[in-house]
Amino acid sequence: MKNKNQKRMKSQLQKRPQRQHWQDEWLDEEDEAEPRGTTLRFSPTAWAKLLYFRDQSGNEVGGFGITDPDDLLFVQEFVTVKQEVTCVSVRFEDEAVGEFFDRQVDLGRKPEQFARIWLHSHPGDSPEPSATDEDSAPDVSELTM
Repeated sequence: MKNKNQKRMKSQLQKRPQRQHWQDEWLDEEDEAEPRGTTLRFSPTAWAKLLYFRDQSGNEVGGFGITDPDDLLFVQEFVTVKQEVTCVSVRFEDEAVGEFFDRQVDLGRKPEQFARIWLHSHPGDSPEPSATDEDSAPDVSELTM
């Protein structure tokens, strides 16, 4: 029975029209006009790791985005530290953050590569920033790159 189901699923998948994985049709004209250099991007590994942590429980999970030294908006890796979490909050342990920063400096990274981008998930189907996220985020117009 298992083989029949697998063959049927494979046949159905082959009949589907092939689509590109990274289509930009969801972008509106304003987003398309924005220069690529001001867009936060992720390596497939960093993105997969963030999604993996998101899907492991009903709690938020937080961590730091480590960026390329020549492209501070390209997140190469997502790294977590010891933290207390709930379904609506993340609190990093101070000592864990200090140890993380020390390790990054020892690896030769500069603070702008590991301390600028803090990432966190929202459990379930909640891709929009919360009111707390909005209140704690700096105004983009005030940021300097």
